[in-house]
Amino acid sequence: MRVKHTRQFKRELRVIYKHIYLSSPQNARNITKEIELKTKKIATSPFIGRPAHYDKNIRELIYKGYCIPYAIKGEIITVLGIYGANLWSEKS
Repeated sequence: MRVKHTRQFKRELRVIYKHIYLSSPQNARNITKEIELKTKKIATSPFIGRPAHYDKNIRELIYKGYCIPYAIKGEIITVLGIYGANLWSEKS
């Protein structure tokens, strides 16, 4: 399986990076790198995430307080976004 990150995911990850960077540049680099690695590992265990309550075709990976929704279609896993306490919408 192949993992693809959407623009929305990349944009939201940059926002998280910038927020953490204000208090700790090193932590910002570490957490974003960990999140990217964790999402790439979904390829080996695509059903590890919990089923989303709002859409049966979306699963959610929970990692360090962040929810990372992703969809599986055929051999492609699409990482849709990432959010913490804020609300996330597939249509953002």
